[in-house]
Amino acid sequence: MGFFDSDSQGGRIEIALPTTPVPDRYITTQQVDARWLEIAEASFEKHAYEEALAAFHQALELEPDSPHICTRIGDTLLQLALYEEALAAFEQALQHATDTACTLHATNCMGTALYRLGRYEEARATYHRAIELDPGEAIFYYNLGLVLTCLNRQHEAIAAFERALGIDSNDPYTCNGLGNSLYRLQRYEQALAAYERAAELEPDEGVFHYNRGKTLALLNRNEEALVAYKQAIERDPADAQAYHAMADVFFAMHCYEEALVIYRQALRCAPSDAGICYKLGLILMRLNRPTEALAAFARVTRLEPNYAPAYTQMGHVLYYLECYYEALTAFRRAVQLDPSDAWAHYGQGNILRDIGCEKEAFLSYSRAARLDPLCESAHHWRERMRLYLIKGKDWRPVATR
Repeated sequence: MGFFDSDSQGGRIEIALPTTPVPDRYITTQQVDARWLEIAEASFEKHAYEEALAAFHQALELEPDSPHICTRIGDTLLQLALYEEALAAFEQALQHATDTACTLHATNCMGTALYRLGRYEEARATYHRAIELDPGEAIFYYNLGLVLTCLNRQHEAIAAFERALGIDSNDPYTCNGLGNSLYRLQRYEQALAAYERAAELEPDEGVFHYNRGKTLALLNRNEEALVAYKQAIERDPADAQAYHAMADVFFAMHCYEEALVIYRQALRCAPSDAGICYKLGLILMRLNRPTEALAAFARVTRLEPNYAPAYTQMGHVLYYLECYYEALTAFRRAVQLDPSDAWAHYGQGNILRDIGCEKEAFLSYSRAARLDPLCESAHHWRERMRLYLIKGKDWRPVATR
């Protein structure tokens, strides 16, 4: 299909030149103009986009109404992620275009620029215009499907991807896009089939194996998920997301030592990822390595100072280490950041209870029990504090952490 941009949702927006080249009549016959175009195209091919852009602008000065030069300027601006300027270039091309191929290309690429700008409704309308001009081009349906996915119009997205596959049944990225929409609708078996088809068509694309893995994990086919993640990592050894997901599967299987190794590998690939660091801390807690867990949670708070769950876990570790006032500070910070965190209120209650602030402990336990009706410990200690406050019934002989 030509050049394309990768997409954060596992897809791509096509920005390729049309299969039918723009007719030569759009290129000036002036020798100097042709020379600028030659320089620009050579620079573009070498990914020297700044140089290409300058040369295309020189050519445009000599032939300001050339839709071909405007589209190539737009193509170059897309590569430079200058989407507003690219949009203007494609609009200028459409003002002067009389050839269908040039019109199609500019319209499709306008959709790309709008997509990159997050203007999804406008992008959707633009791709519909391209489809009206040429309903037999798979790229347009594929791009429309990606935009509809972003708009959370998954049923329409599925229809668009299926229409694209009706034209080109062997495009792996369209299969992957179809899988993404099916996944969002929780139609996991069908999503898995689409991802597997994508991986079969393009086995060297790691994202297809990653998507297989995440779906297999949701289907509780953990051993198969691990294999899929391994295949994704083999294709991209720096894929922190795949390591993270693989470690999550080991965590779910209670294989904590294996999970620890993989979380650390994920963190080496993405040292500023607070979410991975947080999971590392949880694993270290499960392995009864509180000091290392505390260091991991502290690192999370340095990376993201407002990461409330990390303060909650820091509080629990500090309480375990009998650093009560430090733990209380951590729990209070967690509650400040997330007042709905039942376990932060519960941990705060434990400390207030142990330092003799029974009334405040009762209030903390009450909040925890109200926020999480399934937190049996909070209900238990709320009742014991209530009995102490009303009847003076001592809780200490039966207290356990």
